[in-house]
Amino acid sequence: MKRRFLSTLLLTTALTISFLPAPSAVAAPQTFSGTTDDIIDIAPINVPSIITFTYDGEGVFSVSPVDSTGKEGLPYQLDIGSFTGTYFQGKPSKPIVALAIKGTGEWTVSIDLLKTAQKFSPKSGTGSFDNVINLGKATTGIKRITLTHTGEGVFSVTPIDAKGKSRFPLMLKIGDYKGTVSLPSGTQYLEIKAGADWTYSIR
Repeated sequence: MKRRFLSTLLLTTALTISFLPAPSAVAAPQTFSGTTDDIIDIAPINVPSIITFTYDGEGVFSVSPVDSTGKEGLPYQLDIGSFTGTYFQGKPSKPIVALAIKGTGEWTVSIDLLKTAQKFSPKSGTGSFDNVINLGKATTGIKRITLTHTGEGVFSVTPIDAKGKSRFPLMLKIGDYKGTVSLPSGTQYLEIKAGADWTYSIR
């Protein structure tokens, strides 16, 4: 009788555990702030995400990912003076567990899932500076995208599919730009890096 009771108890426990919700791959959103150089510990990033920075200061500001082995990666950006920007972080080979921040001035960092990226029209839109935008649904078939950039600095646009896999940039230019290029089928997000105002039109 005791053996049957223990077997039933173990089976019930196993079934209960199997139906518990799986832990989230990333604790999002996360928000941090500071005023000087720092290395901040974060809930590990294991899935495609977006990271937004704000900086109010006069010097150089950069943020780099640090993985679970302690290796510091290339910075997401490198800016001088006050700015706001949103950047794409693909699924890393090793969890990102910290961010190395370099900058003297008031700064904030916000981390969230890729699907929370700002929604834009799947046909056309306008914006300024660095951003990751969500077209709402993945493109299909042959599409062309016309891009413009008015101002100084680097301008690049990188397509990202619905699963968070990025491709090569569609183009990489400096200064004013206007051109039409092919947009890969399956594109749902665009990571835009720009020094000024930009527009896009998809047809």
